Amino acid sequence: KGKLPIVVGGTGLYVQSLVEGFELSQRSKVKGQKCNSKLKNYTRQELEKKSLGELGEIYERLGGETEGVDVKNPRRLIRAIEKAQEGIQATKTKPDFEILQIGITLPRPVLYEKIDKKVEEWFEAGIMEEVRGLLNSGVNPNWLKSIGLNYRLATQYLLAKNHSTIDELKQTIKFKTHAYARRQLTWFRHHGDVKWVKNYTQAEKSAKKFLG
Repeated sequence: KGKLPIVVGGTGLYVQSLVEGFELSQRSKVKGQKCNSKLKNYTRQELEKKSLGELGEIYERLGGETEGVDVKNPRRLIRAIEKAQEGIQATKTKPDFEILQIGITLPRPVLYEKIDKKVEEWFEAGIMEEVRGLLNSGVNPNWLKSIGLNYRLATQYLLAKNHSTIDELKQTIKFKTHAYARRQLTWFRHHGDVKWVKNYTQAEKSAKKFLG
C-alpha cells in the first residue's frame, strides 16, 4: 500500500525470519514418508508432556533443521516437531526491501533496574493469582511453563511441596530475567546488522539517514 512498516519487538527469531526472508515449503510426500515411515507421529498432547531434552531428541530423529528454531523454547520446539511430521521445512528467500534494524543499548545497572521494576509490577498486577486460577481451572501446567519465564517459575512455585518465600521467588525471576536479557543482547549482536543507540536522538538520526 506504499506505507512504511515499523516492526517493534524483542523476539530475535521473529525479527530474523522477517529480515532474512524465511519461507515455509512442503517437502515431497514420498521423501517425507521414506524418512519418517518408521517414526512415531506424536500428538500435541503427547508432546506437551515431554521434557525439553526429549523434545530435542524427537526433533533430531525427524531430521529437523535447527537454524531458525528456538530449541530452548518448548512451545516453539513442539511446533517445529509438528511441522517436521507434516513434511514442512523453512527456506530463505532474500527480501526485496531495505531494512534498518535499531537496537537499544543501556548500561547493565540501568537495564537490571528496569527489569526489576517490571517484575515488581507483574506481582502487583496479580500474576500469582492469575496462575493459581489457571491451574485450578485445569490448564496444563506444561503449557503454562512454556509461555514465558515468569509463568514457568510461578507455576513451579505453586506446584512445589516445599518452596521458598514470595520474596525469594521474585529475586529468582529477576536474576533469571537478567540472564535472559544478556542472552538476547548476545543473540542480536551475532544475527543481523543492528544499529545500536542509547537514546531517542540517536535513533531519530539513524532513521532520517536511512530514509534519506
